[in-house]
Amino acid sequence: MSICLICEKYISLLKSIHRKDNFAIEEWDPIYDLEREILTRFGLPNSFQLSSFAQAAALNSGDLKDTSNRFMRLLTDCASDYLMAPILSNKELMEMGKRCKVPFDDVLPNMGIDTHSYCVFVYEELYCPGKITIEEAIEALQKSMDDSDNLLSEFMRFTGEYNLQINLQIYAKLQQLQIPFVEAYLQHEIDVRSKNTADDKDWHKLFERGKSLPVFISLTHFFIIKIECYEYGDGCFLNIIFESNEGQWCGIILYCTRNSFDMVLSHSRFHTHSSLIRANLSENVLMLNLKKDFAMRNLEIIELPLQLKMIIEEDTGSKTLGYYTMDDPLGNILQQDENIIDPELPF
Repeated sequence: MSICLICEKYISLLKSIHRKDNFAIEEWDPIYDLEREILTRFGLPNSFQLSSFAQAAALNSGDLKDTSNRFMRLLTDCASDYLMAPILSNKELMEMGKRCKVPFDDVLPNMGIDTHSYCVFVYEELYCPGKITIEEAIEALQKSMDDSDNLLSEFMRFTGEYNLQINLQIYAKLQQLQIPFVEAYLQHEIDVRSKNTADDKDWHKLFERGKSLPVFISLTHFFIIKIECYEYGDGCFLNIIFESNEGQWCGIILYCTRNSFDMVLSHSRFHTHSSLIRANLSENVLMLNLKKDFAMRNLEIIELPLQLKMIIEEDTGSKTLGYYTMDDPLGNILQQDENIIDPELPF
């Protein structure tokens, strides 16, 4: 197809979608494909800046033929300016990007690097925060371009809404290509998809509010932000937060047996999370503190109807405000395990 016909089709599709009040994100895919081809034909990188310029030029008023001719003249002038501009090395582009906080889609295309999520991760999550050197970043980006079979896109898939599948054969091939930071990239992708409304909540404030809850409460959806299991006894303490029917966030500490804990894990929204936690269990000891800077912020539990009962001290009969157990018709849970720590102790 000639460049004239490609430009006319691009302009027509772009104007059509802008006339709509509602449109699907997928409708932009053929527009971006045409835009990428147009910019390539004119010798221009597919950067965000040039993408915005092309779209603004295409949306100028006028009939299709006039708009297309004007559009191509503008791109020709833009290409001339681009070719006459001083040539910057990849290192200079990266340094300027970090110094001036230039987003990835105005840096990577100018280096001839795809804006694949792995490359974006290397640039924005590793290089710009100073976690890796500029030499390590450039090497990683260049090695990713050796991935002619698109293995970085194929080695992990999120199926359905929550499940992650990892193709170990493709992962082994990535190792052979010596593409660095693949494990960190995998963890980042899991983390990004696990962000939720419970992130960055103040546990101590929510726990104080949880102390005012009644003796019996019901939960079906909550977030675990801390887990403590012990090599002695059969118990686990879970710091959990949840949003009440009134829209108020509260925090409590839930004591449960290891069997009950396994049941809770089976209702994790992201099965990868529960697998990671089980993988960290060693000799019945687990201590995870899921803070903001931890790779896994919290563990979301869904569709698990629980009836919880406030723990009552055996000796005094007094309530331990904020501490709950799964409702046990046989009696107080504290009577079943002499090795449980005093629930009055702070965590």
